Amino acid sequence: MFGLGASNDHDDLLWAGAATYVMGGPVVHFANQRPDAGAGSFFLRLGLPVTGLAIGAASSSGWGAFAYGAFGAITGATLASIIDIAALGWKRVERPPGASTIGFDAVPVRGGMTAGVSGTF
Repeated sequence: MFGLGASNDHDDLLWAGAATYVMGGPVVHFANQRPDAGAGSFFLRLGLPVTGLAIGAASSSGWGAFAYGAFGAITGATLASIIDIAALGWKRVERPPGASTIGFDAVPVRGGMTAGVSGTF
C-alpha cells in the first residue's frame, strides 16, 4: 500500500497503508487481551521507522538524504514487524491438568513413506 500511495493523486492510499501498518499489530494484541504487547507493538512500529528515517536522512544531503532516509524507514519498519512477531506475538496457553494430545503424521520419502505418532499425556 505504501508504493501505491506514493504519488500525489493517491494520498488516501498512503495514509491507509501507514495506519494499517502502525495499528494492525497493536489491534491484534489488544483483541487478545494483551495490552502490554499492544503498546510495545505500537511504539516499535512507530519508533523504529522514524528512527531509521532520521539516521538515514542525517547520513547524507540532497537526494541522498531522501534515499537513505527512505531506506532507513523501510529497514526500521521491517525490523519492527520482525520483532513484533518474534518477541511479542506469543501467548502462553496453560494446558489444563489431565489434558492430553495426540498427533499423527505421514511424510513421503524416496521409495515410500514415513509415518509417526506423537502425544502428550
